[in-house]
Amino acid sequence: WIGSFSLRSGLYRFTTETDDGVRVYVDGQLVLDKWRQQPVTKHSVDLRLGSGTHTVRMEYQELTDFAVARLRVAEIRQGTAPIG
Repeated sequence: WIGSFSLRSGLYRFTTETDDGVRVYVDGQLVLDKWRQQPVTKHSVDLRLGSGTHTVRMEYQELTDFAVARLRVAEIRQGTAPIG
């Protein structure tokens, strides 16, 4: 999956929840690489992004049994929990 998103400058948490492999790229840069067989598992990475349009790509690999693929992007504001 690929999409372009207009974001304001800040710290963002990218969280995946997948059964089996996942890779996430932001603006063409690999930021999360968990390309392996695994049960439903969450992985996160925090990135500081400048304001503007950013391209996010998630690659997903299904190997056995269940198929689960989720990506959540949340802005992290200083002194608060993630939102969005």
